[in-house]
Amino acid sequence: MARLPDPALADKRRRQILDAALVCFCRRGFHQTTMQEICAAASLSPGALYRYFRSKADLISAIAEEDRRAILDPLDLFGESADFFASAAALARAWLARILEKDRALIAEVMAQAARDEDLRAKLALVDAPLRDVLARWVRQGQARKQVDASIDAAQAARAMLCALDGMAIRLVLLENSPLADALADLNFVVERIFSPLAVNAKAVRVARGVMEPVA
Repeated sequence: MARLPDPALADKRRRQILDAALVCFCRRGFHQTTMQEICAAASLSPGALYRYFRSKADLISAIAEEDRRAILDPLDLFGESADFFASAAALARAWLARILEKDRALIAEVMAQAARDEDLRAKLALVDAPLRDVLARWVRQGQARKQVDASIDAAQAARAMLCALDGMAIRLVLLENSPLADALADLNFVVERIFSPLAVNAKAVRVARGVMEPVA
């Protein structure tokens, strides 16, 4: 009789491979690291590694998925119960803190590689999609509570929030040594300015999708 797969062993092997891959990526860079080096670091045969991950893109997307879960799982329930702006601030804090824990050179390299590698880009986009869904749900909940401008499209708002988060992450990784508190203050300023309900009537000046509506 064939042996049944052991879920606990599979989880252990995946963890073993991902930990080894992250060490190799941080030491040698994403592009320079080979799958053979990851096998050696994980003390596994190529066959064992390829049973779980077919490529370095698979490994990076799995690492990114773990980061997404580590950030969103604790915040998901929080987003259901707290107001929109508290949820957005908590997400930004967790997101940027997680970024700053990582090897900044590796993050920059993966970003650059994704721009050139369609497979890696597609895998990271799949990781990104559930996060967009959560943010869109938060926007709709905020609108129902009259905390968020009711005229905002939730899906577009979610994309805009991710652009702001990613943009600040890139600045922290590549350009600035700003304290985390300053980055969070900047993001909170942007979110509150964009998402707060309009303080004036609907004919006020609006900037949306690159079009400015004139004041009556």
